[in-house]
Amino acid sequence: MKQLLENWQRFVEEVETLEELLVHGSLNDTSGPNVNVIAHGKDLWVMRELPPRETPERERLFKQLSNALDVELDPESPWYDTLGDVAYHTDDFEDRPDVLFGDVDKKTMTLNIQGSYSTFKLDPRSSLLVKKIVDTLGIRNVTYMYGEDEEEEVHGSEVRGEMPTIAFHGTTITYLRSIFKFGLVPGKSETNYEGITHNDSVFFSTRFDEALHHSTHTAEKKGGHPVVLALKVPDKSKLIPDYDIDIGAGDTGCFDYVCSKLRDRQKKGRRVMKQKSMTLSNEFGIYGYKGRIPASFIDSYYILMNPADNDIDVWHSSKDDFTRMNQEQASIYIDTFEEYGVGYTEYPEFDDEEDEE
Repeated sequence: MKQLLENWQRFVEEVETLEELLVHGSLNDTSGPNVNVIAHGKDLWVMRELPPRETPERERLFKQLSNALDVELDPESPWYDTLGDVAYHTDDFEDRPDVLFGDVDKKTMTLNIQGSYSTFKLDPRSSLLVKKIVDTLGIRNVTYMYGEDEEEEVHGSEVRGEMPTIAFHGTTITYLRSIFKFGLVPGKSETNYEGITHNDSVFFSTRFDEALHHSTHTAEKKGGHPVVLALKVPDKSKLIPDYDIDIGAGDTGCFDYVCSKLRDRQKKGRRVMKQKSMTLSNEFGIYGYKGRIPASFIDSYYILMNPADNDIDVWHSSKDDFTRMNQEQASIYIDTFEEYGVGYTEYPEFDDEEDEE
C-alpha cells in the first residue's frame, strides 16, 4: 500500500508538469494493423514485437520499463514476446490504474484502453495522460472497457484534459420526488454506505459506469429501481476531490463512500496529497461538490425500468438497459410504479368495458 501511494505521488507530479511525452518506439515499428502502448507519467512506449532475447536492446528496454514502472520485469521470460504480453502477463499491473495499457488500430487511429481490475479507471475525456497520448500520436477515437465487456467510444475531440460538461450521479427512484423539489442535497444523516456521512458535499462521476455502480448499490440498500442522473455542474469553483482521492488516491481499493475506518487509520502518519487531489479526480472523472445542486441543473434521468419484469440482472446491467427520461416522464414512472407495480413513461389507458354474459 505504501508503494502504491508513492506511485500515485510520482504519477501526479509528472502529469501536472507534463508538456510532452517521451516516446519510446513508433507506430511504424510493426507492419501489423495494431501496435501496443504502455504509458505512465512522462513515458510512452509504442511498439508490438519486442527485441530478440539475449540482446542488449532487450536488456535496455526491460531495464527502462522496470525503472519507470517500478516493477521487476525479467527480460528472458518466456511469456514476453510483445509489449502487450508485458501488460497481460505481469501480476503487479493488476492494480495499477496509474499505468495505461492499450493498443492503437493504425487504420482507424483508435486508441483502445484495456480494462483494469483496479477500483479506479481513467476517464479519457478528462485525463491529462490520455490527452497527451491523443495529441502525440494523432489519435482520432478512444475506446475503453467497463463492466462486463461493455465498451464506450469517445471521439478524440472530446478528450480535453478537463472535466466534461455532463456528469452523472447514481441513486434510486426512492429519492426522486425529493430530488425533483430540492435537487441533490448534501446529507446530514448517514449515507447509503455504512459509517460515512457527508454534511456539505455531494458526489458524482463523469463516467456513466461509475454512477451506474452507485445506483445499483443504493437500490439494493434503499429499495426502488436504479437511477442515473445526468447533470450540469452549477459552479466549477465548488468542485472538490472525490472522497477516496482526497485521502490518498485510491490506495484503499474502495469506492468513494466505503471503508471509512480503514481510511481513518491511513490518514494518521502519512502525507495527504491535498494540492494534488484534483489532478487525480480529473484523471478518473470522480468529483465532490460543495453544496446543493438544484433540480434545474439535472438534464435527464436514466432509469432501469422494471428490471424484474424485463429479466434484467441489476448487478450486471449496462447503460443500454437504462431508459433516458425527462423529469415529467420520470415522475410518471414513479406514479405508475407505485399504483400498478409496473412503471410507465406515460399514464396507461385501460378499457372500462365489462364482460357481459
